[in-house]
Amino acid sequence: MNIYDILAELEQEVGEGKPGLFHKKLDVNNLAELVYKLKQNMPKAVEEAAYVLSQKEKIVNSAKSDAKAVLEDANNKAKAMIAENAITKRAEDEARKMLEQTLKRCEQLLDTTKNNVDKILKAVEDYLSEHLNIVHDSRDELSSTLVQLKNNLKKD
Repeated sequence: MNIYDILAELEQEVGEGKPGLFHKKLDVNNLAELVYKLKQNMPKAVEEAAYVLSQKEKIVNSAKSDAKAVLEDANNKAKAMIAENAITKRAEDEARKMLEQTLKRCEQLLDTTKNNVDKILKAVEDYLSEHLNIVHDSRDELSSTLVQLKNNLKKD
């Protein structure tokens, strides 16, 4: 059973329930079961986005750790080259380039991570927004139907 089937069943259950003594009451247990089924059938994108969010700090920390290791490596190489008198100037230039490349790469990694997380969150936001609109429309339709039924009852 997919999400749309469950929503249709939920909509039917809510649509059939009418207030009053001689009308069908809403089956709260059935409604709870349908909500449970909805939760179970949520798309993988929602779970993946939650996982990425939970791992965001770990990913950023890993990128920072990698950058720090690269910086330490660059600094160590620079210090070793400075120790050799003949290539001191060359070592300074190379270390500066490595540092700039490392910082640039770190910025790229952070930007890429941010963009990827943002795309996933946008997809989840769009998905939830779409389904929230469906729920709002269903509630509006239900309200309209109830008003019509009440008016029909008053006429009778």
